Amino acid sequence: MKMSAAAVVSMAGGLVLVSTGVALGQGKQGTRSVTLPFNLTDNVGNQWLIYGNGMVQQQGGNAPVFAQLAQITVNGANINMRGNQQGKVDEKTGELLLENLVAGGVSVTRRVLIDPGEGSIRFVDTFKAVGNNAGKAATVNLSYSNNFNFGIMQARTVMDPRRKDQPMGWAAMTHGNRAIHQTWAAAGSKLAPKINWPEGSNVLQVAFAMEIPAGKEASLVHYHGSTETLEKAAELVGGGAKGAKLLAGVSPELRRTVANAVARSGAVPEELELIRGEGGLDVVEIRNGDLLRGTLTDATFAIKTAYGRVELPAERVIAVLSVGRLKPLQLLVTAEGEVFGGQLESGTLAMRLSSGQTVNIPITQLTRAGYRVRDSETDDALPLGKPLVTLRTGERMAIAVPGETLEVATRYGLLKLPVAAVGEVQLKSDDSPVHVITLSDGSRISGLLTTSKFDFLLDGAAGRQTLSVPASAVLRLRPSPLPVTPADDAARSEMLVYGDDVLRGQIIGTLQLDTAFETVDVRGDQLRGIARSEEGNELRVTLWDQTVLTGQPRLPSVSVRLDCGVTVEVAVDLIQSFTNPAPKPSDAMAERVKSLVSKLNDDDFKKREGAQIELIAAGAVVVPLLEELKPAQPPEAQQRIEQILIQLKK
Repeated sequence: MKMSAAAVVSMAGGLVLVSTGVALGQGKQGTRSVTLPFNLTDNVGNQWLIYGNGMVQQQGGNAPVFAQLAQITVNGANINMRGNQQGKVDEKTGELLLENLVAGGVSVTRRVLIDPGEGSIRFVDTFKAVGNNAGKAATVNLSYSNNFNFGIMQARTVMDPRRKDQPMGWAAMTHGNRAIHQTWAAAGSKLAPKINWPEGSNVLQVAFAMEIPAGKEASLVHYHGSTETLEKAAELVGGGAKGAKLLAGVSPELRRTVANAVARSGAVPEELELIRGEGGLDVVEIRNGDLLRGTLTDATFAIKTAYGRVELPAERVIAVLSVGRLKPLQLLVTAEGEVFGGQLESGTLAMRLSSGQTVNIPITQLTRAGYRVRDSETDDALPLGKPLVTLRTGERMAIAVPGETLEVATRYGLLKLPVAAVGEVQLKSDDSPVHVITLSDGSRISGLLTTSKFDFLLDGAAGRQTLSVPASAVLRLRPSPLPVTPADDAARSEMLVYGDDVLRGQIIGTLQLDTAFETVDVRGDQLRGIARSEEGNELRVTLWDQTVLTGQPRLPSVSVRLDCGVTVEVAVDLIQSFTNPAPKPSDAMAERVKSLVSKLNDDDFKKREGAQIELIAAGAVVVPLLEELKPAQPPEAQQRIEQILIQLKK
């Protein structure tokens, strides 16, 4: 699928998404009233009916699948259909607006956008506490009911590729020979849906528990449609085109309220309309509204950024925008998703018109320009598997790995973090006055980078050029290719530190705890958990065998070896809690387990059976050790260990 002539660039968590438009309006302003139920017929003959309570039905045409789509229940209460006989159509976006829907102490605004070409539909539901809860923070329990016109032959829950333990949508094949796709969260969303499909039924329930900030609004976006096969439906979950359709055309203000999509940040406008050429021609739009079509002939672009001069080959650029009027800033968008901002050295843009004449268009008259879609382009708008830097002005550039270490001043002392262990550095955030470093194992550390300046070697469309950028100008730095956080977070040790730091790793060494009766030595790898006592001045320590001890550590700090290989020294007073789902047993228990494992291959059947019974009786605490010992055992012993593990993990 090639991009349409008009596209959208969105700064999504520092990543530029170039997306096709989704049935947007013609750029008109204002709204017009419409009578409900509102109906629209798509290009395959399906009639969509939208009622006053926000419910949607599909009738007629090519196997309409939705009998009841996305009907909302708020805190157990339904939205009343009576009294809401009027809706509004936003002339600019083409959305139907249903306002002032009230249920469960919450006001709901529903925005509905139908794409007639694809026969798909997108909802943006915005919630605000009203009545006695007005102006207060609130947690709302939301349920979406869906009924289908056909029975379900086969269905699957589609998992989030970035958070592999949580769902993002659902796909199903119906007896009507159409496959349903439903996207309930964007990839990487912190808010996950709970999807419940009773197998064999034609009903789907989706639930969210969502926080509404005090005095503010919170929104959910979801996207639905049908296609030919179950496999294609599963691929379309997420909004298609790498999630682009999920938020295309949504205003920056509304995007900031969406709870089930990745938050945006950056000074470049979150939504800029790009123009792309089509029909084998490039296109230029000038300030008076004229559109020129032909071939852009400049071989390179030289742009003076605030941090140095950058040259880009034209073959790597897909669009040029001019922002501002008095002294316009030019933005160059590359096929790789990079954005460079500054002043173009050339005062003109050269185009050979279809007639054969070449014209030089003054940059001061340019609004935007777009190249035709090249054969080398793909639907994947984020192909960069390289280190990235995003500046506070919104520019985004691929860079070479910036050295071997990053030096950070933290509450744990001065840390020299290997670049390979650093996932991302957030240098500017609304949530923290300091820098926030996310490591490759998921650990999160607050601190301050000690450097005042970065010398970045570009490694994308601009080739190997160097820019010197003040640290104060950097919004976000990803110094190594995006790491993959292990999916099984529930099996990993984690320490929570006051101040919102999260350390994923193991306490090493020995913890000496002064208890009410004597000093007890506890090995770090044998700790199951640490919590604060009710008074807060002592630690409540749980050992591998569920023994609980309360006391004061003799030493003022503990050492934590993070899963990424970094070791930090944590003051005891900073520890909020520690959990270790798989502590090691004591040395005595370990020797007993090893002895029993050796009997699992004994010639005597009774000894084999007895050893298996004893290992099961030892409980789940021996699971990690059994998994460690299993590969070195003979076949029968391995088989018995597998049986034991199945029993202990129930």
